[in-house]
Amino acid sequence: MRILICLVFLSLGSLSAFSQLGHSGICGLPAEHDDILVERLKANIRDADNLPADYRSVTRYVPVVFHLLHKSDGSAGIVEHKAYDQICNLNTFYADENVEIQFMIQEIHHLNSDIAYTDHQ
Repeated sequence: MRILICLVFLSLGSLSAFSQLGHSGICGLPAEHDDILVERLKANIRDADNLPADYRSVTRYVPVVFHLLHKSDGSAGIVEHKAYDQICNLNTFYADENVEIQFMIQEIHHLNSDIAYTDHQ
C-alpha cells in the first residue's frame, strides 16, 4: 500500500514538473507574454524619468505585519527583536540601491499554537 501511495505522489509530482515547462517566460508566465511585460517595463521606466524631481525624492513607507508563531505556552518561535532586525536589514539593502523606500513594522502578531511544532506523520 505504501508503495502504491508513493508511486501516486511521484507521478503527480512529475506531472506538476512537466506543467511548469510551458511557463518559461518572465515571472512564471507563458513566454508569449514576455514582449508585453518588457514593453510595460520600458513604459514605466520612461514615465519614472518624466516624474517631477520632488515626487521621485519622496520616501515611500511600506507597512509590514509580522506573524510570529510560538508553542501554545508561548515558548519557542522567533523573538520579536528578530523582526526588527529583519526590517533593519531590508532598509539597509534598499538604502544601498538608492531607492526611496523604508519598511516599518505596522504590527506584530504572536500566534501561540503547537500545530507547527507537531510532527503530523
